[in-house]
Amino acid sequence: MLFRSSTYANVASTLALVVALGGTSYAAVAVAKNSVGSSQIINSSIKSADVKNGALKAADFKAGELPAGAQGPAGPAGPAGAAGPAGAAGTARAYAYVSPVGPTLTRAKGFTSVRRTTTGYYCLLLPGIDQGPLPVLTAVDYRNTTGPEGNTAAMWDADANCNADEVGVVTDRIADAYAPADFSNTVAFTVLVP
Repeated sequence: MLFRSSTYANVASTLALVVALGGTSYAAVAVAKNSVGSSQIINSSIKSADVKNGALKAADFKAGELPAGAQGPAGPAGPAGAAGPAGAAGTARAYAYVSPVGPTLTRAKGFTSVRRTTTGYYCLLLPGIDQGPLPVLTAVDYRNTTGPEGNTAAMWDADANCNADEVGVVTDRIADAYAPADFSNTVAFTVLVP
Protein backbone atom coordinates (compact mmCIF):
# COMPACT_ATOMS: atom_id res chain seq x y z
CA MET A 1 0.00 0.00 0.00
CA LEU A 2 1.32 3.37 -1.00
CA PHE A 3 1.13 6.50 1.06
CA ARG A 4 -0.79 9.44 -0.24
CA SER A 5 2.28 11.62 -0.15
CA SER A 6 4.22 9.18 -2.35
CA THR A 7 5.22 10.51 -5.70
CA TYR A 8 5.81 8.58 -8.83
CA ALA A 9 9.56 9.14 -8.51
CA ASN A 10 9.63 7.66 -5.00
CA VAL A 11 7.68 4.63 -6.09
CA ALA A 12 9.82 4.05 -9.16
CA SER A 13 13.09 4.30 -7.26
CA THR A 14 11.86 1.96 -4.52
CA LEU A 15 10.70 -0.54 -7.11
CA ALA A 16 14.03 -0.33 -8.93
CA LEU A 17 15.91 -0.96 -5.65
CA VAL A 18 13.82 -4.04 -4.90
CA VAL A 19 14.36 -5.43 -8.40
CA ALA A 20 18.11 -4.75 -8.27
CA LEU A 21 18.56 -6.42 -4.89
CA GLY A 22 16.37 -9.32 -5.85
CA GLY A 23 18.26 -9.85 -9.11
CA THR A 24 21.63 -9.99 -7.34
CA SER A 25 20.32 -12.44 -4.80
CA TYR A 26 18.81 -14.54 -7.54
CA ALA A 27 22.11 -14.65 -9.45
CA ALA A 28 24.03 -15.69 -6.33
CA VAL A 29 21.57 -18.46 -5.53
CA ALA A 30 20.54 -19.58 -9.02
CA VAL A 31 24.06 -20.38 -10.46
CA ALA A 32 24.65 -24.10 -9.98
CA LYS A 33 27.96 -25.45 -8.68
CA ASN A 34 30.58 -26.17 -11.45
CA SER A 35 28.33 -24.50 -14.03
CA VAL A 36 30.75 -21.71 -15.01
CA GLY A 37 33.20 -22.86 -17.65
CA SER A 38 35.93 -21.42 -19.84
CA SER A 39 33.42 -19.94 -22.30
CA GLN A 40 31.77 -17.86 -19.54
CA ILE A 41 35.07 -16.36 -18.28
CA ILE A 42 36.42 -13.26 -19.97
CA ASN A 43 40.06 -13.67 -20.99
CA SER A 44 42.56 -12.24 -18.46
CA SER A 45 39.78 -11.51 -15.97
CA ILE A 46 40.86 -14.07 -13.32
CA LYS A 47 43.44 -12.67 -10.90
CA SER A 48 45.61 -14.34 -8.23
CA ALA A 49 43.08 -13.42 -5.51
CA ASP A 50 40.36 -15.34 -7.44
CA VAL A 51 42.30 -18.65 -7.30
CA LYS A 52 42.52 -20.76 -4.16
CA ASN A 53 46.13 -21.25 -2.99
CA GLY A 54 47.42 -24.69 -3.93
CA ALA A 55 44.60 -25.29 -6.43
CA LEU A 56 46.82 -25.12 -9.53
CA LYS A 57 49.39 -27.77 -10.53
CA ALA A 58 52.70 -27.48 -12.40
CA ALA A 59 50.95 -28.87 -15.49
CA ASP A 60 48.71 -25.75 -15.51
CA PHE A 61 51.69 -23.52 -16.35
CA LYS A 62 53.77 -23.13 -19.50
CA ALA A 63 57.38 -24.33 -19.52
CA GLY A 64 59.65 -21.83 -17.79
CA GLU A 65 56.83 -20.00 -15.95
CA LEU A 66 57.55 -21.67 -12.62
CA PRO A 67 60.96 -21.25 -10.95
CA ALA A 68 62.97 -24.43 -10.36
CA GLY A 69 62.96 -25.83 -6.86
CA ALA A 70 66.04 -26.45 -4.74
CA GLN A 71 68.29 -29.37 -5.65
CA GLY A 72 67.21 -32.49 -3.81
CA PRO A 73 69.58 -34.90 -2.10
CA ALA A 74 71.49 -37.39 -4.23
CA GLY A 75 69.81 -40.73 -4.63
CA PRO A 76 71.47 -44.03 -3.84
CA ALA A 77 74.04 -45.41 -6.27
CA GLY A 78 72.65 -47.76 -8.86
CA PRO A 79 73.98 -51.25 -9.47
CA ALA A 80 77.25 -51.64 -11.33
CA GLY A 81 76.90 -52.06 -15.07
CA ALA A 82 78.25 -54.93 -17.09
CA ALA A 83 81.92 -54.86 -18.06
CA GLY A 84 82.59 -53.19 -21.39
CA PRO A 85 84.39 -54.84 -24.26
CA ALA A 86 88.17 -55.05 -24.15
CA GLY A 87 89.88 -52.02 -25.65
CA ALA A 88 91.97 -52.15 -28.78
CA ALA A 89 95.68 -52.79 -28.44
CA GLY A 90 97.75 -49.68 -27.87
CA THR A 91 99.53 -48.05 -30.77
CA ALA A 92 102.89 -47.50 -29.04
CA ARG A 93 105.69 -49.22 -30.94
CA ALA A 94 107.51 -50.20 -27.76
CA TYR A 95 107.41 -49.65 -24.01
CA ALA A 96 108.90 -51.17 -20.87
CA TYR A 97 109.19 -50.75 -17.14
CA VAL A 98 112.73 -51.09 -15.76
CA SER A 99 113.50 -51.87 -12.15
CA PRO A 100 117.09 -50.99 -11.19
CA VAL A 101 117.27 -54.21 -9.16
CA GLY A 102 119.01 -56.61 -11.47
CA PRO A 103 118.14 -54.62 -13.64
CA THR A 104 114.89 -56.25 -14.75
CA LEU A 105 112.52 -55.53 -17.62
CA THR A 106 108.74 -55.96 -17.03
CA ARG A 107 105.44 -54.97 -18.67
CA ALA A 108 107.28 -54.71 -21.98
CA LYS A 109 106.30 -54.56 -25.63
CA GLY A 110 109.05 -54.51 -28.27
CA PHE A 111 111.92 -54.34 -25.80
CA THR A 112 113.41 -57.77 -25.19
CA SER A 113 116.18 -57.21 -22.61
CA VAL A 114 117.99 -54.63 -20.48
CA ARG A 115 121.60 -54.42 -19.26
CA ARG A 116 123.55 -51.90 -17.18
CA THR A 117 126.91 -50.89 -18.69
CA THR A 118 128.11 -48.68 -15.84
CA THR A 119 126.61 -46.70 -12.95
CA GLY A 120 123.36 -45.08 -14.13
CA TYR A 121 123.71 -46.27 -17.79
CA TYR A 122 121.25 -48.80 -19.25
CA CYS A 123 120.89 -50.37 -22.70
CA LEU A 124 117.47 -51.77 -23.71
CA LEU A 125 117.42 -54.09 -26.71
CA LEU A 126 114.78 -53.09 -29.30
CA PRO A 127 115.15 -55.34 -32.35
CA GLY A 128 113.33 -54.75 -35.63
CA ILE A 129 112.48 -51.04 -35.27
CA ASP A 130 114.05 -48.31 -37.40
CA GLN A 131 115.25 -46.04 -34.63
CA GLY A 132 116.30 -43.06 -36.69
CA PRO A 133 113.11 -40.99 -37.03
CA LEU A 134 111.36 -42.10 -33.82
CA PRO A 135 111.29 -40.19 -30.53
CA VAL A 136 112.00 -42.02 -27.30
CA LEU A 137 110.53 -40.92 -23.95
CA THR A 138 111.35 -41.90 -20.41
CA ALA A 139 109.97 -41.07 -16.96
CA VAL A 140 110.99 -41.78 -13.37
CA ASP A 141 108.83 -44.07 -11.22
CA TYR A 142 109.04 -42.13 -7.95
CA ARG A 143 107.17 -44.82 -5.97
CA ASN A 144 109.98 -47.31 -6.52
CA THR A 145 112.91 -44.88 -6.43
CA THR A 146 114.64 -44.23 -3.12
CA GLY A 147 115.35 -40.61 -2.14
CA PRO A 148 116.66 -38.19 -3.10
CA GLU A 149 114.58 -37.85 -6.23
CA GLY A 150 115.91 -39.06 -9.56
CA ASN A 151 116.09 -37.99 -13.18
CA THR A 152 116.15 -40.06 -16.34
CA ALA A 153 116.95 -39.36 -19.99
CA ALA A 154 116.81 -41.58 -23.07
CA MET A 155 118.71 -41.52 -26.38
CA TRP A 156 119.08 -43.57 -29.55
CA ASP A 157 122.80 -43.19 -29.96
CA ALA A 158 125.41 -45.41 -28.37
CA ASP A 159 126.62 -42.73 -25.96
CA ALA A 160 125.84 -45.10 -23.09
CA ASN A 161 127.95 -47.86 -24.68
CA CYS A 162 124.80 -49.31 -26.29
CA ASN A 163 124.60 -51.12 -29.62
CA ALA A 164 122.81 -49.81 -32.71
CA ASP A 165 119.64 -51.80 -31.92
CA GLU A 166 119.50 -50.64 -28.29
CA VAL A 167 118.01 -47.59 -26.59
CA GLY A 168 120.30 -45.91 -24.06
CA VAL A 169 118.87 -44.56 -20.79
CA VAL A 170 120.80 -42.55 -18.21
CA THR A 171 119.60 -42.20 -14.58
CA ASP A 172 120.89 -39.83 -11.94
CA ARG A 173 120.03 -38.28 -8.60
CA ILE A 174 118.89 -34.69 -8.08
CA ALA A 175 121.23 -32.77 -5.80
CA ASP A 176 119.89 -32.04 -2.33
CA ALA A 177 121.24 -30.95 1.05
CA TYR A 178 122.67 -34.42 1.67
CA ALA A 179 124.25 -35.38 -1.64
CA PRO A 180 125.35 -33.82 -4.94
CA ALA A 181 123.80 -34.82 -8.27
CA ASP A 182 125.37 -38.03 -9.53
CA PHE A 183 124.63 -41.06 -11.71
CA SER A 184 122.67 -43.68 -9.80
CA ASN A 185 121.66 -47.34 -10.01
CA THR A 186 118.56 -46.84 -7.79
CA VAL A 187 116.17 -45.02 -10.15
CA ALA A 188 113.20 -47.02 -11.51
CA PHE A 189 111.86 -45.80 -14.85
CA THR A 190 109.56 -46.38 -17.82
CA VAL A 191 110.63 -45.99 -21.44
CA LEU A 192 108.32 -45.48 -24.42
CA VAL A 193 108.68 -45.35 -28.19
CA PRO A 194 105.36 -43.91 -29.50
